[in-house]
Amino acid sequence: TFNCIIGNPPWEGRQSKLSAQKYLQKVSRLLNDGGTGCLLLPIKILQYKKDTFQAEWLTQVTLESVLQLADYRHLLFQNAKTPAFIARFKNMPPQLAQHMVEFSAPKFNRDGLRQGVVTITPSSRSRLPLGDILAATQSETAPVVWKRRLWGTSRDQKFLDLLQSLPPLSKLAGAPNEGKRWIKGQGFQPNTSGKSKNPKRPWWKKTELFISARASCWASKCIQVYIEDCEEIGDRFPSLHRTRDKRIYKAPMVLVSQGFGKVAYCDFDVLFQDSLQSIAGPYEDANLLIFLAVYLRSKLARYFLFHTSANWGSEREKVHLNELLRVPFPLPGHKFISLKAGLIVKQVSKKFGNLRTQLQDTLNDLKTDTKRSSLFGDDVNFSKQWQRERKRQIDTLQNEVEPLIYSYFGLTDQEVTLVEDTNQIFEPSSTPTTWQTEQTVTLNPLEKTNIEPYATQGLGAYANTLTKTLNTWAEAESSSLRVHAEGGSDEQTGLTMVIVSLSNTDRPFQQKPISRNLAGKLKNFHRLAQMDHGTLIYQRDILLFQGRQIHIVRPNILLNWTRTAALNDAARIYGEIAFAHGEL
Repeated sequence: TFNCIIGNPPWEGRQSKLSAQKYLQKVSRLLNDGGTGCLLLPIKILQYKKDTFQAEWLTQVTLESVLQLADYRHLLFQNAKTPAFIARFKNMPPQLAQHMVEFSAPKFNRDGLRQGVVTITPSSRSRLPLGDILAATQSETAPVVWKRRLWGTSRDQKFLDLLQSLPPLSKLAGAPNEGKRWIKGQGFQPNTSGKSKNPKRPWWKKTELFISARASCWASKCIQVYIEDCEEIGDRFPSLHRTRDKRIYKAPMVLVSQGFGKVAYCDFDVLFQDSLQSIAGPYEDANLLIFLAVYLRSKLARYFLFHTSANWGSEREKVHLNELLRVPFPLPGHKFISLKAGLIVKQVSKKFGNLRTQLQDTLNDLKTDTKRSSLFGDDVNFSKQWQRERKRQIDTLQNEVEPLIYSYFGLTDQEVTLVEDTNQIFEPSSTPTTWQTEQTVTLNPLEKTNIEPYATQGLGAYANTLTKTLNTWAEAESSSLRVHAEGGSDEQTGLTMVIVSLSNTDRPFQQKPISRNLAGKLKNFHRLAQMDHGTLIYQRDILLFQGRQIHIVRPNILLNWTRTAALNDAARIYGEIAFAHGEL
């Protein structure tokens, strides 16, 4: 036996048959009691939902830390088929009630890689109660517990808790035999290989409509399927492996692709393959299904799924049907959403109907123009024009209904901020594929970003959010004191500083340059404050409380100065002040 084992076990296998699981069990047998194991493992070990192995293993060893390397997947291990994590553990049973697991999820940093190190910022670190993880393994939601910490901040955790407390879509939609209000199901599976042991004959007529997951309409991100998007199914599928329940092909329905990149409402019966899935209901629920289609395309739904689905943001943009059914979808009348929820559903449905009419008129006009042009020998690409105009009008509708979605769920301004930042900044920056990719907008200096409101407000977007939040809390407690902020950046050191001052009045953020002498001292202090552990560098936030002022110092990249960061800093500052006054 050994006191310490360090290794990179084989990654073959899938789900419950991962070879790395057997390796972990063997390592535990080879380690002395209390010995240390440190292994590079496939993330699938933490993401398999039916996780009896994780539940057993976490009660046999004391998992001390997890270093999630998903954001470095394509850069550290270019040929890896799945993201990796490093687990460090002691070969001894944990104290189930008290133990906390240190979780770090470093975000890609070019400067760190140039130096051969991985930089871990304070916002990338958290501690997970072991009890929460074990409880989640019993409900098959352990992947959600781990995934929520990949990009979610402490404020995101509270908001996600709220969203997960609402009735999920699965309360309404279930398998055909579950007897729920709506039915969900995956399309038929062709017997393409001809090796099915019990092949089925198609049950449909050759003239029935079929929509392909590769139809041109999906390129325009269509929100509704038109008959023109479909074609007769004919005899292209002579043999089936699985047929599915016929009711999933009945209108009205919402069609969703397996990768979640395609969501559309359909008001006529249509056949589809297993790369598409549907949620179908009675005609009296047409407005609700239209609202569902719009909602599943919304920033709020994308926010929730980005933070809770196993693959999106760590591997590829894919959402499984069981993950999709976890999205919160309370019906009008639920006590924790807007009292006007029923009216909002009608408003969205009306806007959707107007779009349908406008698009049909556009389609008819384009057909007429194409016929007229063909008479004169003009080469007109009807399909491209139609899809381009279709996408433009659909994008306009989605932008119009986003505020209605927020209102339906009764979101506060702070919650909307979390949603907006995730969609505009964090999701596009996740799992970069190359060193110099432009998708990592989190690494852009504030003055070079083109993302609003940061492009026009700069550091003021962060500072004004911070002071507004603190002043709102002060007003709620009947305090006469207020805070205001000033600050700026130093190009040579790459640092930004915001100074929050206590006063009797509130005023907007003021830009103030950092003196060269102060910037140099802050650079040295920032370097000395970080902890170097070989190739891992743990950065520390600098929050200096000095009299009636608080100095916040961080590198000048967008990741550090978002409105989301401001909300988390406000909570931290409030907590520090309350603790200092003995209120916590």
